[in-house]
Amino acid sequence: IEVLFNHRIRNLDDIIDIPGENFTDLPTISEGLTATMKERAVLLKERLVEEQANGLVEDKKPEEEEKSDQLTDEEKLLRLDGIDSNVIVQLKLGGYHSVEHLLRIGNAEELAESTGLDEIIANQIFQSVVQINQ
Repeated sequence: IEVLFNHRIRNLDDIIDIPGENFTDLPTISEGLTATMKERAVLLKERLVEEQANGLVEDKKPEEEEKSDQLTDEEKLLRLDGIDSNVIVQLKLGGYHSVEHLLRIGNAEELAESTGLDEIIANQIFQSVVQINQ
């Protein structure tokens, strides 16, 4: 689950919609596991739709959806590739407390130097920030 979360896979639709070859690029995710996850996600989605149609499950109310969109700066950071709670500590020590702060980075080397992060992790974070900024 953590591997999926770290790669911005958050719900059944994400599992269903992402091409299988993208899953097998993730660490510890094999072709067999990908197929099983996709099959189960489709079945669960069908069941959820059926339960909603039968009134067994209520759709989210607009105010509930609004609350789920209000993430803390730390939660937003955790959605970026390469970031976990240990990396957040290093980012904060380097003066990066939010995604908005990371958007000001000139390059991955600057991030690595200012935070003490490994260059590979800094590059992964920088690439995530570049994607957000596009």
